[in-house]
Amino acid sequence: MDGTPTWEARRERHKVKRDVTARHLKQDQYWTQIYLVQKQQKQAKHLSLVNNQNVLLHTFTEVVPVSKEMADLKKRAQQVAAAYANDNNKNLVLYSKQSGNGKTLLASCILAEVGKNIRAAKTCMFVSTAQMKNLVSKKFDNTTRSDDLYSVGDELHEFEVNAGRVDLLVLDDLGTESSLKTNGVTSANQTISELLFNIAEKREFKPTIITTNYTGDELKKIYNNKIIDRLMPTNPAQVLDFSDVPSYRRN
Repeated sequence: MDGTPTWEARRERHKVKRDVTARHLKQDQYWTQIYLVQKQQKQAKHLSLVNNQNVLLHTFTEVVPVSKEMADLKKRAQQVAAAYANDNNKNLVLYSKQSGNGKTLLASCILAEVGKNIRAAKTCMFVSTAQMKNLVSKKFDNTTRSDDLYSVGDELHEFEVNAGRVDLLVLDDLGTESSLKTNGVTSANQTISELLFNIAEKREFKPTIITTNYTGDELKKIYNNKIIDRLMPTNPAQVLDFSDVPSYRRN
């Protein structure tokens, strides 16, 4: 033997190198995926307008249905999330007259599921309409300093641009904010209507999820018909009705 590796030894050595390379590649892909998920979650957190950031952390795994109706709604919500990840652009409404039966929870789960899909790479934004009204009301608050009004105006403009631009938007509790008191009620409500109209116009080919305690006809009494016509789907398949789901807040 002259010390030259045999063909079998060389083949085994190359196999070991390939295995190591493949293992490193899988590790790199895993950590890259973790990084991208965290990046998209941070982006959603930055864009969203919510009272509690925890609403952005909900997942379908924590939804434990206590009734057949809720189990069916969870399944449909998961199907919707998968469709959005595959570029479905249909709006969705989660409706019931009562509060506390899981509309916001499932809407946030859909948003989170789409947001963590690296292949889809969708930008997501969750908006509490109550917080949206608080933002608008600053513009008409007599206690707001004049130099702060410019900042509020910039914030409103940025909000409108982001809400119109993101791939998936959730408008939570639409209509409820109309019952909240604010300074300059008439002007603030007019600004909210204009804001929603502009957002709806910009989202003509992008999906929007709405949670609400109001029917489409009731919302038309609160807002301009053109806003609701753009946001509310007419196809019953695009409505998740929670009317038969009991409110967990009463339990």
